Amino acid sequence: MRRAFVVGLWAVLLAAASSCATAASILSEEAASSLLKRGGVTLLLRHGQTEPGLGDPPGFRLDDCSTQRNLSSAGRDALRDMAARNVQRGIVFERVLTSAWCRCRDTAKLLATDARAVSDWSALNSQFAGNPVDAESNTQVVARTRTVPTSERWLMVTHQVNITALTGVVPSTGEGVLVTRAASGLRVLGVVRVYAIGFDPVAPMYAGVAKYANGYRKDFPERVHFHQRRVWPTRRGPRAHVGLCAARDGG
Repeated sequence: MRRAFVVGLWAVLLAAASSCATAASILSEEAASSLLKRGGVTLLLRHGQTEPGLGDPPGFRLDDCSTQRNLSSAGRDALRDMAARNVQRGIVFERVLTSAWCRCRDTAKLLATDARAVSDWSALNSQFAGNPVDAESNTQVVARTRTVPTSERWLMVTHQVNITALTGVVPSTGEGVLVTRAASGLRVLGVVRVYAIGFDPVAPMYAGVAKYANGYRKDFPERVHFHQRRVWPTRRGPRAHVGLCAARDGG
């Protein structure tokens, strides 16, 4: 009975996931490259794919990466591939700012033309439940993003909850939202993926539902868990599961 209820619940959540994936248009690599080359834009990027986990382990420290949830080897490979494609297309980020979390710093360094140019900015730090948050952080990000020169493109590496608060888009790991200055605030141009074009944003969720229906909980695909967290974002506190697309995992 419980299993039937769970499978039924995921069916409802999968329908919501489809709308999540299409709420903001996903830009082709060519379209994203064209907008980046044009300039006057900022890529608000969620860090790359991580090792399994929700948020960070209890007692984690920002000055010790070994205590945090970090990029997976697959996540690093995907970021290196994106960096190589950027070089091929002549895309250079004139400014790279990042959250102080190691998974964000590493993402920024892998994508930056010069890793030494990467700078921490506390306004991009994780706003996941339990983390100290400056009430003015989002205002600061919007204000700074609006100062990007028309000939430049900036990269800001941060977390899902931050990007959702700023744009209303819920990005997967390795996805970002390309924004530009609007008459007031920011204008969302579309979603950019680190991963190769053609990756199906919904297929991993069906695999996850199948695993759950068969009684498995380990290695559960991130996208399904995001929706689980959306239903119960903080009721039971952090749980050691995987993380990837539509809800509030704080990653």
